[in-house]
Formats: sequence, structure tokens, C-alpha cells
Amino acid sequence: TREDEFTLSANTGQFTENPVTVDGESTETVTLSATPEQLGRQRLQIQSEGESSATTNARLQVYNGNNMEISFQNQQVSVCETEQAEVQTTIENTGETDETYNLQTSRGTLETSQVNIDAGETQTVTTTVDATTMQTGNYDVRTTATAATYGNPTKSQTQSLTINNCYDLSMNIVPE
Repeated sequence: TREDEFTLSANTGQFTENPVTVDGESTETVTLSATPEQLGRQRLQIQSEGESSATTNARLQVYNGNNMEISFQNQQVSVCETEQAEVQTTIENTGETDETYNLQTSRGTLETSQVNIDAGETQTVTTTVDATTMQTGNYDVRTTATAATYGNPTKSQTQSLTINNCYDLSMNIVPE
């Protein structure tokens, strides 16, 4: 058989080389890179067109390799009613790939609404809560992180915030 040039096509993705020339009686390896848009089983159909043509099918099982953990440096934060509290949240990417996480909080202001974390790495984000606008007492500060890829996983953790009256005065007047 003779050398032939093949034009490759697939129902998804791109080839590293296209067209590809194959010498007679030999083979060539070409990589197809595809980013799945959904999880689950998918069918790939690959076609080659040259002096001869061929079609083949492959099945691909797509799973979500993303995962994370959320923790707080302190489970309890206390602050005076005239101050601002800073809640430190640590997000660890325990998944297999680098990921962008969208962040939300139930109370206060996050220093950023999105963080990019490499697989196996952590990042600490500060939430500032203005206690001057709140009554003394106990409050929950919930931080939620959602992976941008597939919107999953989503995880939340809650930290307790106590706002104290640090300037209370008690007097006992004794008449003379």
C-alpha cells in the first residue's frame, strides 16, 4: 500500500495534527483533545478521509474530578460591637484538577468572589463583618464555595460570630 494523506474529523474536539500523512505499511498516532460539556457517558465518532476512508466510534465516561474542603482558622470569633470582625476561611482543592471556585457569604463582605486554586493547594479568604451595624449576640457566618466547572461540588461551612458589648459600665452609688 502507498502513502496517503487523511483529513480527520470528529463530532467533538480537535486533533493535534490534521491532515495527517501516513506512509505505506505504517501507522501514525494523532491526539484528539475534547472538553466535555456534561458528565456521564458520551459517544465519540471519528472519521478519516483520504484515498480510502474509515469511521470508528469510541465511548467516553466523563466524571467530575473536582472536590474541595472548607475550614475556618477559628471556629469562634468574638468582637466588640464597635469593631469589624475578620473571618478567615480556608478552601482546599482536594480534586484532581485546577479549579475556579465562586464564593458567597451569608453575612459580611468577602475580599473576593472568586478564587483559582491548583489541585492539592489551599487559599485563605477573608470575610469582613461590620459589627457596628449589628446588635450584641451570636451570629452565624456561612461561607459557600461552588466549583465553576459543572457547578459542582458546592460546599458550605458555618462559623460562629459573637458580638460583645465591650464598653458596659455598672455603677453602685452609695449616699454619704
